Amino acid sequence: MIWIATEGNGIAKIGYDGNNTIEWMKASQKSLPSDSVYALLCDSSGTMFVGTKKGVKVFWSDGSSTLLTKDSGLYSNWARIMVRDHEGGIWIGTNGGVTRYTVRHNEIVSWKKILDATTLSLIVRKDGTVVIGTMEGKNEENKGVFGYQNNTLYRIIDPNDFTDPIKTQSLLEDSRGNLWIGTTRGIIIKNGTQLSCIQTSQGLPSEAIGCIVEDRDGSIWCATGNGAVKLPSRYTVNFSELQGIAGILTVMADKSNTIWCGGFSPLYTIGALSKVQNMNDDPLLKDLVFICMTQDREGNIWLGTLRGLLKYNGRSFDRQWIGNDPPSTLISSLAADPNGGIWVGLKGSVLNIKNGKMVETFNWNDGIPDDDLSALLIDRKGRLWFGSDHGVGMIENRQLTMFTIKDGLPCDEVESIKEDSHGRIWCVTRTGVVYRKDGEFFQLSQKQIPLDDVRVTVVHEDSSGHLWFGTMNGVTEWSDSVLARYDTRDGLSGDIVRGIAEDTEGNLWFATNGGLTKFPHSERMSNIPTPSVRIERISGEASQDIVTHQTVIPYEERTVTFQAVSFSFYDERNMEFQFMLDGIEHEWNMPTKHRTIRYTTLPSGHYTVNVRARNRNGYWTEPSQYSFEILPPFWRTWWFIGMIAIIFSGSGYGVIKQRINRLRKEAQSQELFSKQLMEVYESERKRIASELHDGLGQNLLIIANRAKMGLRKEERSSMQKEFEIISDSALESINDVRKITYNLHPLQIDEIGITTAVESMLKRVATLIDNALTFTIEQIDDLLPKEKQIHLYRIIQETLNNSIKHSGAQNIEVIVVKEGQSIRTIIKDDGKGFDPKIKKEGYGMRSLNERVKILNGQYAVESSPGKGAVIKINIPVG
Repeated sequence: MIWIATEGNGIAKIGYDGNNTIEWMKASQKSLPSDSVYALLCDSSGTMFVGTKKGVKVFWSDGSSTLLTKDSGLYSNWARIMVRDHEGGIWIGTNGGVTRYTVRHNEIVSWKKILDATTLSLIVRKDGTVVIGTMEGKNEENKGVFGYQNNTLYRIIDPNDFTDPIKTQSLLEDSRGNLWIGTTRGIIIKNGTQLSCIQTSQGLPSEAIGCIVEDRDGSIWCATGNGAVKLPSRYTVNFSELQGIAGILTVMADKSNTIWCGGFSPLYTIGALSKVQNMNDDPLLKDLVFICMTQDREGNIWLGTLRGLLKYNGRSFDRQWIGNDPPSTLISSLAADPNGGIWVGLKGSVLNIKNGKMVETFNWNDGIPDDDLSALLIDRKGRLWFGSDHGVGMIENRQLTMFTIKDGLPCDEVESIKEDSHGRIWCVTRTGVVYRKDGEFFQLSQKQIPLDDVRVTVVHEDSSGHLWFGTMNGVTEWSDSVLARYDTRDGLSGDIVRGIAEDTEGNLWFATNGGLTKFPHSERMSNIPTPSVRIERISGEASQDIVTHQTVIPYEERTVTFQAVSFSFYDERNMEFQFMLDGIEHEWNMPTKHRTIRYTTLPSGHYTVNVRARNRNGYWTEPSQYSFEILPPFWRTWWFIGMIAIIFSGSGYGVIKQRINRLRKEAQSQELFSKQLMEVYESERKRIASELHDGLGQNLLIIANRAKMGLRKEERSSMQKEFEIISDSALESINDVRKITYNLHPLQIDEIGITTAVESMLKRVATLIDNALTFTIEQIDDLLPKEKQIHLYRIIQETLNNSIKHSGAQNIEVIVVKEGQSIRTIIKDDGKGFDPKIKKEGYGMRSLNERVKILNGQYAVESSPGKGAVIKINIPVG
């Protein structure tokens, strides 16, 4: 039974009896103390607690009831929220505070007042902690978010940490143990000891959060004052143009866990509770573009810009002079020296600053390329590495070694250099990524990490040993193989990633073209859920109704459409599907985002359509199947086939007899029943008789015998098999009879004329063969009588068939034109050819000779081995 609480109209109870029966409970019926109901709770014994504006009505499982009010322990009669803890205690939050009730055997045993503050939200965490969200209290001590465990009340969130007052309207503990707090100022996420905020600047449609839920795939949904929203990623937090942060080129986490970021936008820091501070209030930073940054051993922040080097000592910024170079020199790279110095990369030189003095320098005299040095690295052996547009440089014991394409780099333009925990030196170039180990460069294979289709900009190793490759199309997590890919669809503020940093909590920070993204540690340790999928059949093109159980489909509906249904809320817009129809397709179709597939005019038979699904980083699901049968048309049923076979047998004999009588009448009336025509007639009659005897006769005999055998079978499966053989044999008989009658007289010549009939035949053949067939047909309809048109049609057809079957040609050309008082037909190909002097005639050539003689025509063959063949036929008109 479903209970629906309303404000002002009591409770609607819907019974699951198939009739949608609704039963109302109202104050006027004396069943409720008030029609304004704000909370419902059913415990394990079936007891229902109803929180109203005038107390809590308890409906015990034995049918009795109790009303809880201020007199029975409530802080206020206006009950807003109720939960049941792990010990079975009932917590009731009211306008005045929270009370815990101990319930046993349909009775309130005791109660305890917990917190004197207006309570808007309550949850019980997995460890048994009860979390209380408040709106206000009588004093400062009762404001905020509280936890209660082991009879101890403590504060989780202090509202004094926020500039504006907040109300805690909703609470959620997600599947990873993070605490989500929905307030009137956005969402607060508590992950361990760390707090993050999500507000309108991070994409919320409104900061008034009424409810937060987690779906089965781990996605977070929020009901806000301006609609419901699913967060683009479960835990990412973005700092973007809404806060002035965009076009970030560099990012760094300092020792105090403050995040520094800069680029084309001003210099920003992000501290506790995601508090953003614009550092450009200092006039020294005005209109600067920040390219690189680092922190030295003493904690000073060093900033490289387009116009010089800056140092921040925790209180103020100072411009730093670099030897003899002007203070406006472009600083392209920075690296902290473990000895306390700072290495500075600029055009054509690299130098070391310590205690405000330049203590070491390398320039073009030492072999440094005359380029802006794009990257600097001090490895664990104390060697200095730099990147340039002329390769990678390594300085060891003041000796410079340059590495270029000749040494294994994919490209000489180097953008980033990093050392991982295994001592490998990673070099990011404009066309690929390599690492150096044991004195050699190695490039990742396409199987290890398919990055050849996207440009890599930066590489970073996190605290768990995973490498992260920032690219022009998101970021890739890698550890011996690709673990996952992330882009704006996963919550990143932009797809172009130019910087990666990690804070002390293990959270990653991505500097993108769209701003800065915080990627929490819990997110990158998560498994991406594999979606579930099933398949349904859609009834037809005009109607998109779902056919749930129909597995037998009439022949008239043999065009079928199937729809994949995926039960996933994670990355659902980027789901991919694969289909395969057993019996027709032998491998999976190409992955597609389309959820439907249509199979047209399937022949009768049994089929199974398979579908599987995946999201971008997930695995393919196990196939879901839909088995069905397309019934044969009535003319393919065994009883109909048997009947038609008998009819066609009689009609075949009738056609032969009709042909004989017609020839005899023509011969008698025109005295043209010549010996030559008689020979042709006799040959045709014998051929028809032979085909009827050997083909149709034998098959009809099989039909009769198999039918008798099928009738003797006791098992249905055996009978079905016998009748299937009967069906196949009868179909062969029908095809034989149709072929015989068609050879006697192709009806389309009478209907559309010899010219169109020949042209139609050639077009149809052209679509069925691999050869290139071209043809030229002139109008010849009235040049020959009807009986001769049939022979000309067969001459062209048989000659073309011989060329297709035996020549092995790539190109075939057919020409039919009128020349003087004759019809000239030329069929030529570029096949293997033959020697015309060697007599090698099959039935096709014999038939061709006979038909040409009947038409008083001539034909010639021009061919030689390896040079194709040309057959020329002249038929007199009239």
